[in-house]
Amino acid sequence: MRCFPDVCYTRSRAGASGLRERLHGADLIITDEGRLDGQTAYGKTVAGVARLAAVEGISVIVIPGSLGDGWESVQQLFAAVEPASGEGEATERLATAVEQALRTWTT
Repeated sequence: MRCFPDVCYTRSRAGASGLRERLHGADLIITDEGRLDGQTAYGKTVAGVARLAAVEGISVIVIPGSLGDGWESVQQLFAAVEPASGEGEATERLATAVEQALRTWTT
């Protein structure tokens, strides 16, 4: 878990069961996706989370491992898209991506 003032990021494999209840009172969701692309809108969990968050008035930042063809078609679902690709260890890349996304979201 990586924490910033009033925000924590954690990766959970628990799925979206009971997600609406867990979102109560949240201002921001940070989630990840292996590859954000044109198919994201058609069944990937991250799109469902973003749609649910929109109904609840919650911003979503997505940290994809990579961007594929057509990713721009789902960009409007998210407050920020900050890929965690590049050089270095995966954990470092993820931490850098989350920090950058939070800066984007708070400005």
